[in-house]
Amino acid sequence: STMHWIQDLVSLIIAASLVYHVLAMYEVTRFARGLRRRLESSFQPPVTLLKPLVMWNDQTRENLVSFCHQRYPAYQVLVGIPTHLDVDALIAELTPLAEGTTLQWAVCHEQVATNPKLNEVMQLLPLARHDVLVLSDADMRVDPSYLSHTVAPLQESEVGVVTALYRVQAAPTLAAAIEALMINVDFAPSVLVARRLFGMAFALGATIALRRDVLEAIGGFTALADYLADDFQIGYRAAQLGYHVVLADYVVENRLPAMGFRDLYRHQLRWARTHRVCRPTGWFLSIITHVSFWATVWWAVSGFSKAGWQLVGATLVFRVLEGRYVNARLNGLRGFWRCAWLMPLKDLFGFAIWVLSFTGNRVHWAGRDYRILRDGRMRRLEPRNSAHK
Repeated sequence: STMHWIQDLVSLIIAASLVYHVLAMYEVTRFARGLRRRLESSFQPPVTLLKPLVMWNDQTRENLVSFCHQRYPAYQVLVGIPTHLDVDALIAELTPLAEGTTLQWAVCHEQVATNPKLNEVMQLLPLARHDVLVLSDADMRVDPSYLSHTVAPLQESEVGVVTALYRVQAAPTLAAAIEALMINVDFAPSVLVARRLFGMAFALGATIALRRDVLEAIGGFTALADYLADDFQIGYRAAQLGYHVVLADYVVENRLPAMGFRDLYRHQLRWARTHRVCRPTGWFLSIITHVSFWATVWWAVSGFSKAGWQLVGATLVFRVLEGRYVNARLNGLRGFWRCAWLMPLKDLFGFAIWVLSFTGNRVHWAGRDYRILRDGRMRRLEPRNSAHK
């Protein structure tokens, strides 16, 4: 019968999903072992760190401070200040931070890129004194060994871009806890599985390190100015030119704000629609990884049978234990068991976001709305009631 045929198909999908999740745990285990190795490289060329800001608060300040205190011989820190912030107050805070460091800043008045991050980066670049550039998002925090680990792989001439995984260790709100689980338990392992199966042909905004000649070869930041996923484009274009994209043996800490559920929804939807545009086939096939959803489908198709109940229960237990294992290996969210009950809700929310990623091309980023075009470029939308915000 049709129901039996559907049940058999869903059973195959569940089996494939479990294979994926076991592979994810294996890849996380291998990666975590590499994190414990001592850094052998003495390759430490001068570096310029590019730090575009979206907001400014105590947390952003501490994040920036962590980049200003590296155990590294020569580096410059350039901070981009967008004009929607209180520029005078921000400069007053940055001035004492700059004492004894190479911290500089630029107020980014012009609109040279649709991408708000690259709009700042392109205005910082003329101030960059060094040929090795490291770009990272403002919500990341690092320890003093960060630059050494990040730059070391660039010693090999065939390496064009170095990027890094990120994790969340503290969640100030319930919505932030769901975001943290999505990053630690779902996103980070998916990057490692993609690296294993397809190779690294993308970069992550947590860290992008590259030489100036590689940046010029891919067309410079100007070529990326209108793309939503500038991090993906940098890695993809470098890989297309034959360069290797390498994942550093270092995990950056992502410091989440006290986000609400609206912030969570907007961020995850932007991320999902970005992923869909960058890798449409891979994103569509990622439906297989939603094992909790498929177990629920099997339960429904089986007529809500006892076996279906048992499958759903076993799947929930598996996901919680998998989450605990992956989170621990990546030294992620502290106090995981206090948030473990969120795992089923996170899985349900993650599947809903996957579905919604196909229902439109509009995203919200840094207080603005954009429409993503088919090729990954974006256009800013100007609603009447927010045209002057």
